[in-house]
Amino acid sequence: MNNKISIIQCVSDLNLSSGGPSKTVTALSSNLSKLNIEVNICSQIYEENKNVSEIKKLNKNISFLNFSNHKRFTVNPLINQNLLKKLIFENKNKNKKNVVIHDNGIWLPFNNTITTFSRISSIPLIISPHGMLEPWSLKYNFLKKKFAWYLYQRKSLNSASVLHATSIMEANNLDRLKLGLPIAVIPNGIEKPSTKELLGQYNLNDLGININNEKIYLYLGRIHPKKGLLNLLKAWNCCFKNNNECKLIIAGFPELNYLNELKEFTKRNKLNDNVIYLGPVEGKDLVTLYRNAYVFVLPTFSENFGMVVAEALSYGVPVITTTCAPWETLEKCKCGWFVEPKIDDLKKALLKSFVLDKNEYELMSKNAINLSKAFDWEKIAKSFLNLYLWVLGEKSKPSNILN
Repeated sequence: MNNKISIIQCVSDLNLSSGGPSKTVTALSSNLSKLNIEVNICSQIYEENKNVSEIKKLNKNISFLNFSNHKRFTVNPLINQNLLKKLIFENKNKNKKNVVIHDNGIWLPFNNTITTFSRISSIPLIISPHGMLEPWSLKYNFLKKKFAWYLYQRKSLNSASVLHATSIMEANNLDRLKLGLPIAVIPNGIEKPSTKELLGQYNLNDLGININNEKIYLYLGRIHPKKGLLNLLKAWNCCFKNNNECKLIIAGFPELNYLNELKEFTKRNKLNDNVIYLGPVEGKDLVTLYRNAYVFVLPTFSENFGMVVAEALSYGVPVITTTCAPWETLEKCKCGWFVEPKIDDLKKALLKSFVLDKNEYELMSKNAINLSKAFDWEKIAKSFLNLYLWVLGEKSKPSNILN
């Protein structure tokens, strides 16, 4: 292609509290910019957080389109076409033939506006649902989603040139919707820990947590019912209620009053001595938790990928997760446990992990690091570039596209 291509990465919320897409969009954009791709990140909820500031500082090929001041943007997608056109194309010298819109997420008016703009402007569109079409997610608030599906969401999805899935499991679930669209399977990437982070001293006392050689079981992520944390607490209560040799740390952004429900269960069952709740963590505090974790646990009911699993593996932490996440490779690679999302199955995995001898644990830790190497952002950005070029008709069909 003679002209430089431009990717419009769209995500409703860039705040880290909104979950995985806020991190994956910025990380993918940063790595695309290193390939000399011009990227615009278009968002409706936008704060100048540390993550955004670092990206602006380090990546000259990335600019931000901030819609937070345009209140009409949430009301009617048809009245915002001129606004989008102005912000995306004004003074950019862009040729529409070299532009791809990549929308992250579905259901929201923001996403509907983006897909409508793509359709009216005849700009190729890629949609990454990020797990929002998984079976559990579709059942959650079912009536609202059923209404939205027939009103606009199915039409929006059909505007896409291709859907993006982060795993074969998510791709199969998308295929069951019979949309007749190609599905590209590209995993999420992770920022690998530096040598300093892997070898430096990181003490939980810095987070106000006092330990005496206890084994730390860790959960990180949204505190949301779909994460299955109540099941984890019930399993923990059966296994380790009076055990002073281990602690469970649950950290993340609370949603839907679910944290109060978990804390009530903890208090009622007298688990306060070995269950610790933290708020959201990032930066050095995040490294501290991973470095001190013995086992990472994701007891989820629905996960299209699970970046925290890959992150934990990169620190050499074995993982327990459920068959509702696409991580069956944990057992194949001997670096974790892949169980049904049931209390008894979680209990068995917790007990098996607790009694590992030193040699068994060290081998699992090495295997974890080896598996994490598959999620290198540089390689993943190249896969996305090949996808964008195919959508623009500049490259043959990549091998990771189904249908």
